[in-house]
Formats: sequence, structure tokens, C-alpha cells
Amino acid sequence: MIMRKKIQILLSTACIAALLGGCALTEEPAKDSLSNQNVKEDPRQGNLDALNPTAYSDVSGIALEPGSYISIIGKGEEGQYWKQVKKGVDRAAKDLNVQLGYEGKDKIKVVYSAPAETDNVDEQVNLLDEELSRYPVALGIAIVDENACDVQFDLAADSEIPIVAFDSGSDYQGLMATVSTNNSESAQVVADNLGKELEGTGEIVVVANDSKSKNNKERVNAFAAEL
Repeated sequence: MIMRKKIQILLSTACIAALLGGCALTEEPAKDSLSNQNVKEDPRQGNLDALNPTAYSDVSGIALEPGSYISIIGKGEEGQYWKQVKKGVDRAAKDLNVQLGYEGKDKIKVVYSAPAETDNVDEQVNLLDEELSRYPVALGIAIVDENACDVQFDLAADSEIPIVAFDSGSDYQGLMATVSTNNSESAQVVADNLGKELEGTGEIVVVANDSKSKNNKERVNAFAAEL
């Protein structure tokens, strides 16, 4: 049970790295080497600080076997957002292997896959089936349709494969964790500021990129309620 918890934390932090678009752990130069240099901090470091990067960098006690496979499934391959997510996944894999000291054939594989057509529910479910058949030690997924994957999640539970949702989750009780924005709170802030700008009058059109994912439902509902 302890190992499952540690793998959950590992996958959650890998998903955090993915959502931050590759802003992840880097090795710090020796202090002496900084004495005569102007070190410029990555502008995204504040995002990591808010999420406690110490947890991200600590993989001590995670006895993953060399060559273990972790699967990350997104909602799409194209678009700037999902390209940044893939960069984050690749960076998390690199950092993980550095911290565990794995090289060559022993490296942990962390692979990002997604529907060729963004938000294609059927294609994502098929990908989920394929990835589960590879028996990864853990799987992260940005769920396109919150009601479409329950059968696959049941199979994952039977195979003791921990599932972590990122970007968009579901109400499935077996998810180990969900890594995402507080969708309701962010939508309320936007609605409040927009309402002030309009001084309480006028009409607003809400355009959501889909009607099936949990995160979009939360955003739209919270936005309308706040208005």
C-alpha cells in the first residue's frame, strides 16, 4: 500500500510537470560557480514553488524496477497547450531517471500519447485500452469524456494499475488523484471581473471547447452562477 502511495505521488508530480509545460526540476550549479554570474530565474519557477517543488524532486524510497513503463494520455497531439504538456512529460521522465540513477536500458519510460484529433472520445478510449494492455506501473490521463472510461478504470483497478487524472478528471471513485486547476474558483474570478468591467449590464456569450469533460462543465456552471 505504501508503494502504491509513492507511485501515486510520483505520477501526480509528473502530471504537474506536464501541466507546467516542461518547467521542472533542474540540477543547481555549485554555489561557487554563481559568484561571478547573473543567474536568471525561469519565469515559470513561481508556478513550481506554489506546488511545492520539493515533493517533485523527492523520489527517495520509490523502488521502481529498471525499465518500468509509465503512460500519460492527453486529449490531443496538436495545439500549443498539448505540445507543452508533452514537453513536460519528456522533461519529467528525464528528471526521474536522473534522480533514480537509471541509464541506458534501465531508464524508466514515460510516454505521452493522445488522439490525433483533439478531444476525440473514441480514439482516447482505444488508446487507453492499448496502454492498459502494456501493464504500465502507473497511468495518467486527461479525460475527454468524464463518463467514457469507467470500464477501463475498473480493469486498471483489477490489475492494480494506479490512475491519476490531470487537466480534467471524473467522479470515478477509483482515481488515485486529480491534478488540475480549481476550475470553479478560476471561473468565478473571471465572471466577477468581467461583470465589473461591464458594470452589471449587457450580454455575455460563453464558448466552451467541449461539453463532455468535467473541467469544462465546472467552468461553465461556476461562471454562470457567479454572474
